[in-house]
Amino acid sequence: MATIRKRNGRYHTQVRKNGISTTKSFTNKLDAQKWAKVQEVKIEQGTYTTIKKEDEVVTLAFLLARWEKEVLTSLKSWSVERYKVALVSKALGNLTLDKVTSTLLASYRDKRLTEVSNQTVKHELGLVRRALKKGIEWGYTSIVPYVASPSLKGQARTRRLTEKELNVP
Repeated sequence: MATIRKRNGRYHTQVRKNGISTTKSFTNKLDAQKWAKVQEVKIEQGTYTTIKKEDEVVTLAFLLARWEKEVLTSLKSWSVERYKVALVSKALGNLTLDKVTSTLLASYRDKRLTEVSNQTVKHELGLVRRALKKGIEWGYTSIVPYVASPSLKGQARTRRLTEKELNVP
């Protein structure tokens, strides 16, 4: 529920719901009421993030670096996977998390498919998804954009017979 108090000519607004508390000050009471209503809806829907502030900008590179340090190093495959983190950070790292959308990831997927195999692109997209899921837990973002992974059909290797197998009567 929102509490709006007038202090020093400004309206101090506080929203407390489901154990979450947030505050902001406004010069106009109507703006304070609108903001409070939006925050209550976000909390009810579960899309409210606690860390996101107006002055704090979290980039995908920052999230991937933290994910690499805290999550990836505890996995068996960390030595193999860390080069993928660096590659994705180089390509998409300058984007803030609110700019990482399904459309952007789909264009990245299509561009990468012209350069590397389907399996490589699938691994890179999976890495971004896992980092964004952890970002939800850390409070940096509230969504993980969906993008279809490339199909692996028709990607099977063609096996070649050895000389020994060819000469068997």
